Amino acid sequence: MKRVLVVGGVAGGASAAARIRRLDESANITVFERGPHVSFSNCALPYHLSGVIARSEQLVLMSPEKFKKQYNIDVRTENEVTAIDRAAKTVTVKKLADGTEYTESYDVLVLSPGASPIVPRSIGGTDQAHVFTVRNVVDIAALKSYIDTNNVEDVAVIGGGFIGLEVAENLVEAGKKVSLVEAADQVMAPFDYDMVQILHKEMMDHGIDLVVGDGLKEIQADKVVLNSGKELKAGAVVLAIGVAPETALAKAAGLEIGVTGGIKVNRLVLAGKMMRTRLRQQQHPNAVIRIKLDGVIQENEALHSVMIFIVTYLMFILAGTVFGTMLGVDLTTSFSGAVASMGNVGPGFGEVGSMDNFSAMPAAFKVSNSLLMLLGRLEIFGLIQIFFIKWWR
Repeated sequence: MKRVLVVGGVAGGASAAARIRRLDESANITVFERGPHVSFSNCALPYHLSGVIARSEQLVLMSPEKFKKQYNIDVRTENEVTAIDRAAKTVTVKKLADGTEYTESYDVLVLSPGASPIVPRSIGGTDQAHVFTVRNVVDIAALKSYIDTNNVEDVAVIGGGFIGLEVAENLVEAGKKVSLVEAADQVMAPFDYDMVQILHKEMMDHGIDLVVGDGLKEIQADKVVLNSGKELKAGAVVLAIGVAPETALAKAAGLEIGVTGGIKVNRLVLAGKMMRTRLRQQQHPNAVIRIKLDGVIQENEALHSVMIFIVTYLMFILAGTVFGTMLGVDLTTSFSGAVASMGNVGPGFGEVGSMDNFSAMPAAFKVSNSLLMLLGRLEIFGLIQIFFIKWWR
């Protein structure tokens, strides 16, 4: 029985564990998550601030109990993997509830540690009680609780990316006075400058005090001070400056870090030798290529794909000739035109099937010929992909 350990139980880790279960019913799968929740709705987190999501518990999509019942996956929340022994193929796990540690062995180890919010040390006052980041359910619940308990009316959101904008939007919906600070000259850096002016106007139209081209210098008890010296009233501050990959565990295990700062992987998202996915090799030992599908490696037989292509193609050619016979179209011309299409992914289909004569063809034969053309495009393109992947690997 293959032993699979997954580090991280939110979007990536939970999805990987569920997919592995679909590929191998016999695998022993355990997921470790240091937080109290697994598989929660990241995208919906800010909407708890406005009340669109009334209770923070509604953000949690799955529980360890549901994982066990539905997927037969052992999910351990508030259990943090602190070390990896690659030689012994074991991990050290710390129970956050009491601090005790234990080890677990693995055949396959999946790392999905996610990212942590950036909190620059150069900014003063980031360790105060009214300063928050938004990463998980605990964070957003704490932010909303603080705002409600302390009757906070003025909130400063630092950062104009996706998280910052969604937090600001929902705080406005909750009736708060919101200031949004972005050090760059625009929010949403991936957008062109001229296009993002629409967003700027929309934000200002909804009452957001938008400040661009000015960074945060210091956080004080009831205000924030910007690099320009400008001060903004703020009873609560949300830092949405960005995120950084959590790589401490991987670095300690000797894994290579890529140029972007994340764990280096190859083109099929296999982290070196640690994430070799062999879950189906025993069932399909003759597989000659692997294709990445839905984030998991699927194994396929090229010969099988070729045979399906040939048989399907011949069936459509036969259908075309039968239609041609029924409608009085010359069989030899029809067949030769169809066969000629196998080497032609353009619109032409030989003399009868060419676009020049297509309008003059009987309606029924237009259908079969069109299907044949479409099949030619799709299957030939698919074969090119298959053989390219086989050659590349």
